[in-house]
Amino acid sequence: MKRNLLIGLTLLSAVLCSCTTTKEQCDPKIKDPSFFDKLGCVVSGSYKERSDDKLNEIASLREEHKKLSQEVIALNDQRPQMLKDREKRLKELDKVRADLSRLENDLEAKKAMNSKLSEKLEAAKSATDEAYKLPDDSSSLEKKEKLKNVQDNMNELLDAMAESF
Repeated sequence: MKRNLLIGLTLLSAVLCSCTTTKEQCDPKIKDPSFFDKLGCVVSGSYKERSDDKLNEIASLREEHKKLSQEVIALNDQRPQMLKDREKRLKELDKVRADLSRLENDLEAKKAMNSKLSEKLEAAKSATDEAYKLPDDSSSLEKKEKLKNVQDNMNELLDAMAESF
């Protein structure tokens, strides 16, 4: 009888101690629970609390997954429009690039025209200088030829200037 009483008291004290077990103490990640720790988790209800917490966490994660899945579906629905917008922007950029290339070519042509005009201007100046440098005793035919040369150079210059604008 004494022995049964001793066993009963031991079991009673073990059960009472196990009632104070918290759900954090029942976490197998923290420590490897012994038989009495496991018994304490079951008796105190800490295991049930821990199980309920995990179920709530799973439900929360499922809701978040559902929400994220809906967002992915919405993004996939928007994808064709985004691709069309991108294609449109690329076409616009190609057009701008072509316009810039054409403008660059026009500027190069203007530079070439300006250098050509500069050459014609210099030719007209030199022809004028030559006409001024003719000695007074030069023949009138020679003077007329130089004057015609100067006028031709001036006409070419004016024509070239008119074409460039």
